[in-house]
Amino acid sequence: MAKPEQIDAGQVEQGEGMSAEQAADLARLTRGAAEPDAEVQQMADAEAAAQVQVEQSLVEKNAAGLSMVFALAVPAFAMVGFPTVAGVLSNPVQDMAGNPTDMTGAQTLATAWAPVLAKYGVDLSSMGDKYRVEIAAVFGSIGVGKALYAALKADSTKGKSQAARAVEAQAGNPVPKAPENVVLGTVAHE
Repeated sequence: MAKPEQIDAGQVEQGEGMSAEQAADLARLTRGAAEPDAEVQQMADAEAAAQVQVEQSLVEKNAAGLSMVFALAVPAFAMVGFPTVAGVLSNPVQDMAGNPTDMTGAQTLATAWAPVLAKYGVDLSSMGDKYRVEIAAVFGSIGVGKALYAALKADSTKGKSQAARAVEAQAGNPVPKAPENVVLGTVAHE
């Protein structure tokens, strides 16, 4: 019985020791193995495109959510005594050269931070849906809270001065009445 010829790997790569037909088949198989399967590549491309769409959708949802928060925050900042902060958020920002842009501070922040939130899987749209009533209640209460604080402060100051005058009057040492329009913590200049 004849022994089959042994062919080493170098001969196979060069096609030595085989017929022309075998060498052609080997070359075709080698090329086929080196090229990615077109169907697999199409599936990978489709999956990558779908992932990009999901990420873009999440970025857009987060930008809308941040815009909603800033839309509520701007008047809230103005109500609680920070009109300059409200102005920064509501006025157009400048580019690096100092030229005005067509985006407000709030829009710029929403555009900048939306992709960051998306990167970490944060979806502000679901938070806005889940907590819409609570968010509206907080921002709606800010103005009333500020007014209540001012009223309590005024009543507390007014009540203390009236009580102090009554006690001093009974003791025979009347307390002088405080001048009108005095703001605590300020120094009167004459």
